[in-house]
Amino acid sequence: MIEGKDTVIQHYRDSINQAAQWKHITDKKWRTPIAEGKWTIGEVAGHFIRWDDFVRTKRIPFFQKGGPFPESPDVHQTNQESAAISRQRSQEETIAAFIEGRQKLIAAIQLLDDEGWEREFLLKHTPITLAVYFQGQIEHDKHHFRQIESARHER
Repeated sequence: MIEGKDTVIQHYRDSINQAAQWKHITDKKWRTPIAEGKWTIGEVAGHFIRWDDFVRTKRIPFFQKGGPFPESPDVHQTNQESAAISRQRSQEETIAAFIEGRQKLIAAIQLLDDEGWEREFLLKHTPITLAVYFQGQIEHDKHHFRQIESARHER
């Protein structure tokens, strides 16, 4: 199902509420890999911060102008750098940065024209709409939020 602007904003608001619950995770669990060879909960949470900033500063303004879009950063490198930053931050700092970034992202999305939500743009030579773009972002979020919830409730 293609998400509309209000649904996308509500998803990000809900994600802030979920992140507020992360403060109840013990530091030990926060810093334990969610599975063998995987990130910790803190690293998963922390990687959203950089990507939310990228979407807010390097995608949304160009959706408003109609492109062309700046190149995406190297995903692996960006994720590794984000994980490293998360290892240096406290749990509280990571949660606060996540929430602040999501609030800024919501504010930027609210400024997007409702009429442009289904207009196509070219992203790396691929036609895409805001609705489809954010649907992908939401699926990415849901994947990682399921990982966090699963690890959070593991004994």
